[in-house]
Amino acid sequence: MRSLLLSLLIATIGSEALAQRPPPRTIIAEPNVEYNNNKQVSGLFRRIQALEKQLRILQGLIEIQQREIDQLKRRHQNYSEDFDRRLNDISTHIANNTKQSSESNDKSLYYNAKKLLDNLEYTRAIDAFEHYLSMYADGKYVPNAHYWLGELFMVVTPKDIDRALSEFNMVRTQFPNHPKAPDAMYKNAKILHQQNKNEEAKLLLQSIIKEYAHSNSSSVKLSKDYLEKYF
Repeated sequence: MRSLLLSLLIATIGSEALAQRPPPRTIIAEPNVEYNNNKQVSGLFRRIQALEKQLRILQGLIEIQQREIDQLKRRHQNYSEDFDRRLNDISTHIANNTKQSSESNDKSLYYNAKKLLDNLEYTRAIDAFEHYLSMYADGKYVPNAHYWLGELFMVVTPKDIDRALSEFNMVRTQFPNHPKAPDAMYKNAKILHQQNKNEEAKLLLQSIIKEYAHSNSSSVKLSKDYLEKYF
């Protein structure tokens, strides 16, 4: 009997304990979490699409600007080439005019000096030829001017034979292909002979005959005659 009562007491206590224990918790997923994730992904995708569209627009603008830059470069190149051509034409025109003016002055100065020589104004002629050489060191008539100075220094009073030799030698050494070269050599040979430098004079006369044998220079015949007469 006592055992039966004890069993009933234990059962009653256990039932009350079970009745007082809280029910188990059930975890229910929140439906808004997945929705929010999808919404964020969708928003990010739209932003990427918008950025790609803006990028394409920018690329199109860059291409347009690049074409415009290329056109400007070509236009600038054309302008530059045209400017260079025009500048070159102007420079050539100025150079031609300057050359013509220079040649005209060159000729004028030379013939003024030659006219003084022809008029036997020896001192003034020397000054005029020397002025010409100072103005036109590379002028057309430089060999002629040196030759006539050599002639003048042989006839002016007092004579200046050393200057005459120097002028004739200038024609001979600096302008050997000029028509006045054999004439200058002949005059040089005569001066050397007059200074009793016979061997030098003879060699110079022979050089004239050899070097200018096929020319029309009268100095070739004069050199032959001089050799026959004095050597």
